[in-house]
Amino acid sequence: MACGVVLVVGSGRDGVIRAIRTELLRRKIETGFVDEDDAGAYAVEGRRSNARTVSFDVKGGDCVGHRPVMGIFLRHTHPSIRGAPMDVDALARLQLGVDAAADAAGCPVVNRPRAAVSNYSKFGQVVLLARAGFSVPRTLVTSIPEEARTFLERHGGRAILKGASNVPTLASLIDRRWVSRLRLVRNCPVLLQEYIPGDDVRVHVIGETTVATRLASRDEDYRRALRRDPTAVTVEPTTVSASLRSLAVRVTRRLGLIVAGLDFKRTREGRLVCLELNPYPQFTFYERAGGQVITRKVVDLLLAPRPRRSVVFA
Repeated sequence: MACGVVLVVGSGRDGVIRAIRTELLRRKIETGFVDEDDAGAYAVEGRRSNARTVSFDVKGGDCVGHRPVMGIFLRHTHPSIRGAPMDVDALARLQLGVDAAADAAGCPVVNRPRAAVSNYSKFGQVVLLARAGFSVPRTLVTSIPEEARTFLERHGGRAILKGASNVPTLASLIDRRWVSRLRLVRNCPVLLQEYIPGDDVRVHVIGETTVATRLASRDEDYRRALRRDPTAVTVEPTTVSASLRSLAVRVTRRLGLIVAGLDFKRTREGRLVCLELNPYPQFTFYERAGGQVITRKVVDLLLAPRPRRSVVFA
């Protein structure tokens, strides 16, 4: 195995970060951990080795700035996540430095920040998924109340409402009782989608493989149901067609990602409609609840040998 460490970046409270670190420890792989809960304790410094190569030193915690990195797992925390107060300026500086290092590194990175840009516009991502060949719901982003009301009526008086950016929001089913409240969209654009009843399906892409999970809930957003009652959602392994698996892998690779979580609705006729693609999926919930293997496959990718273009030192 190549010499070096795996650099893990994120919140020490994040279950995904804990799972990755635990698996690396189980395999006796040396790691460097950047805990974004204590962002001010770390620094990322770039230095030009020659006219074409920039190297980065990561210092703080157990990172000392001289061990070569053979893989990076990155899952940034967000200042809005509940928990201990954060130094937002320090967190921003650290994440900018880590992103520059991760984008430049020649080792495997799950996932490079530059490859995640589609997630910053949910509407743009829906267009991208449709052009790739997925079936997608009819979608509108608007801050004009009249347009929102027209969309609602056009789709039988029911629609899904959620945020238009990458900031996490829970999907809400709205109906004609919401018409008077739609005046509020003047204050902030919202994303509206046609309501598609049916079970949810999450397809995780890990390199060239996929893991599919079915989720059944009475709530239009099973995450909200889980917050109220962890037993209110049925989670189990499922299967999807070979053509959809192949398309999911191709789209993930085309975006420059090596791990992704794609969300679908399965209609009563069995058709899978793609809602969005998450470049930093919270896969440990699906792994645990569905009894599936994901973390080990992700770590396998981090340890895969690849030619180096530049080096990050931790």
